[in-house]
Amino acid sequence: MNNKEIASIKEVINNLLELRDEEFYNSVIAREDIHFYRDMVSNLNEENSLDMSLVYEQLGISEEDYEEMKEFTRPNEEELEEKIENQFYKYREVHSDLWTLYVSKYDKPLVKLNNLLSDKEQYDEIKEIEKEMVKLNNKKYLTVKEFSEKYNISKTSQQNYRGRLYDPLPYHQKVMNGKITYLVEEVEKWFENQHKSGKL
Repeated sequence: MNNKEIASIKEVINNLLELRDEEFYNSVIAREDIHFYRDMVSNLNEENSLDMSLVYEQLGISEEDYEEMKEFTRPNEEELEEKIENQFYKYREVHSDLWTLYVSKYDKPLVKLNNLLSDKEQYDEIKEIEKEMVKLNNKKYLTVKEFSEKYNISKTSQQNYRGRLYDPLPYHQKVMNGKITYLVEEVEKWFENQHKSGKL
């Protein structure tokens, strides 16, 4: 593979990774999570979350003096990027259902593209994605969350499919209101029947 082809693959990978993160951000914002707005804004620009007239009053300085002073106390760019990244992963954990629903569709193409590159050129982040996919694919039983990750079907949709009167999604639950698990073999057969009958 020549350098031009490698550069093209990397460009596509970078675009997909960016879309993956952007779609997650948009999905959280669509949920109108005020904490997300507030925390991200304060990480990017702390004074935006304050009444600046009170800040000037407390410091005993003018707005012009404050802006001049801020130039000398501006945070290191690398530190700021690290803060933002940490905030992103925090929200990814809190909103794991959205992360699974909206971005797992990017994982397979990312892994395929990454495998076209040499070991030296491959992205470590995508290698980790592939490890998780392999681990998930080898499981015989799945939890509700793992089912979402593997099949890109939300918790609510799963509940609707399980509650069908005719041909419901097969699942196992030892006690009432207990933990729900799926046997992969049963689920795969169910999906096959759904596709044949045009129900999915």
